[in-house]
Order: sequence, then C-alpha cells, then structure tokens
Amino acid sequence: MKKNHLIVPWNGTLRKATLVGRPHRFRVDVRFGNNVKAGAHCVNPGRGEGLLRRGSTIWVSPADSKERALRWTWMLTRRHRTFVGTNSLTANDLVHQLLVQRLILGFRTNRRISREVSSVPGVRLDFAVRLSRFRNHYF
Repeated sequence: MKKNHLIVPWNGTLRKATLVGRPHRFRVDVRFGNNVKAGAHCVNPGRGEGLLRRGSTIWVSPADSKERALRWTWMLTRRHRTFVGTNSLTANDLVHQLLVQRLILGFRTNRRISREVSSVPGVRLDFAVRLSRFRNHYF
C-alpha cells in the first residue's frame, strides 16, 4: 500500500530555549543557553495545560517584523519524546499543503484554493476551495 507523505516547507529558523514562565496569556518568558532572558509571543492564548512547565525545552523563532513588541514567537515544546506545535497559525499552513497536495478526501479535485477570504463584510474565513466551475466550499 502506497503511503502519502506530507511535506510542509518552512524557511524559518528555530532557537532552543528554556521556558521560564508565562506572565500573561500572550507572552512566555524564556532563557537561552547563554543565560540571556527574553519574551516570546504566545500565538495560542489558551490554557496550554501540560505545555507550560518551567524548565521545559522549547523552540522560538524570530519575529517577522521589527515593529513587533516581542522579538520571538513560541513555536514548539518538547514533552517527553514528543514535539508539540504551540503556534496555532501553522495549522493553516498544514491544511493548505494538504489541499495543494490533494491529500484530503473530498477535496482532491480542487480547481482553486484561496486563503484568508471574506464571504461577507467583516467575516474572514481561512479557505475557499473551488471544486467545480460554480461552487466554492468555505472553511
């Protein structure tokens, strides 16, 4: 049986750090190997149970914009022998690659994939996928 492998290109860099704490829901404090402390943006402001353990090994990436208040973004956490993605925005990149590589049943005949679409004013949807000449599917 042939297996499909998903490849999600990512050109960013990761820097290993230690989790020091979480002063509020959008920020974690980290310490790098050279003992320098920094703040990192927490994209997913949920509870993060099981991931917010002081002393945990985590990975952060540099912010895309120099205008941003925090220079780093929290990307990964290691729990035991498992890596857990902590940047919830990367899920859309994963879904996009699944659509592009036609790996989602029911969406293998897509004609066009659009990201960050507006169906009505003030409402943004992650994807519009056109499967036929006349019909978009939104999610």
